[in-house]
Amino acid sequence: MAEKFEVVILGGGISGSCCALILARANVHVAVIENDEDRIGSAIISHNLITRDGVPKSDIVALARQDLEKYSTLKFIKKGVSSIENKGQNFEIRLADGKLIRSQFLVVATGANYCDPILDISGAQELWGSSLFNCPYCHMYEYTGKRVAIVKGFEKAQPYCELLSQWTKHIVLVTNIDVELPTEFNGVERVVHGKIKSFERVEQETICIHLFDGKSVHVDAVLAPGLAQKHCELLSKLDVEFRADSTLPNTSRELETSVSNLFVIGDARTGFSGLVVAQSDAMTVAITIIERFVDERIGKIR
Repeated sequence: MAEKFEVVILGGGISGSCCALILARANVHVAVIENDEDRIGSAIISHNLITRDGVPKSDIVALARQDLEKYSTLKFIKKGVSSIENKGQNFEIRLADGKLIRSQFLVVATGANYCDPILDISGAQELWGSSLFNCPYCHMYEYTGKRVAIVKGFEKAQPYCELLSQWTKHIVLVTNIDVELPTEFNGVERVVHGKIKSFERVEQETICIHLFDGKSVHVDAVLAPGLAQKHCELLSKLDVEFRADSTLPNTSRELETSVSNLFVIGDARTGFSGLVVAQSDAMTVAITIIERFVDERIGKIR
């Protein structure tokens, strides 16, 4: 026998938790499906979130869980998802343990799923979120006036170099290609050509970028903006339409996909959005769903 909910949210991070809160406060029966691989964003510390600036994201998620536990119409399910089927009137979600749940609405809040080659370089994963970042707005304040390397395709680096100059003039562009290119670049203190072999923390606050040709670059932080993402396999299997030349889904103003009653929020929708946008997404979708329930109920009464 399938367990029934009005809404199922995949992902218990910032956007998923915020959406669940708004729905629960409208007495909607909602399930949040979590697992040990839930993503909580691209950095260890959060910024640009008022009252929580500089707080670890894991702490924010833990506080969110405390907020949600008091609502009787909300249930947490700590299981992985093995399959999802669109049955027209509802979605059927098969959990990893074989249990089946059904819901009228499905909200995907699984976070970003980066697959950029930069993250496959030796040492990158160890630095990700502490010294290797993808957002200057969130993380460059702490590196004001310090040495920052941009590792980005040379042809796309110019706008990021100009942007980064808001925080520091000590910008090193590491081209990560073997082709020799001009050594002068607007807003850049130094251009270093060559493929990156590895990243290494050589001191508590110093990162060494090793190149295959033997050169090395010492900086305080590394910025890798515009990272590539994988297609969401779950959305692909549900025949969701994706943006042209993108791995991100097409969504309406209400953040609904091409599949009716299926919504995508937060980094899963944008690839990168920040915590404030994630919360805004959550509110947009929650309000849309609540209004549809109201319209449905009033329509039946009439």
